[in-house]
Amino acid sequence: MAFEPTEVSELPDGLTVYTYYLECLAQASYIIAHEGNAFIVDPRRDIGIYTNALHEYGISNLRGVLETHAHADFVSGHLELHKRYGTTVFIGQNA
Repeated sequence: MAFEPTEVSELPDGLTVYTYYLECLAQASYIIAHEGNAFIVDPRRDIGIYTNALHEYGISNLRGVLETHAHADFVSGHLELHKRYGTTVFIGQNA
């Protein structure tokens, strides 16, 4: 894979967290996966790293995109992920 996660955490219950850290923006994003389902948290604009990872890791169901806050320091890929997968984008009303 062209963009490997910077960290992979496998929890005892089968949940796997793939961390992608972009140092030049000090920006972290995550794929949180379990049994073929996943959420992507705070995606960067280049969604290729996520689409490739979903395919490579056998994740067939992107359940949603979670935005932890409005990102003034980079452009998010949440709209591209929504358009490609039809997934729901979640963001808190106070974010």
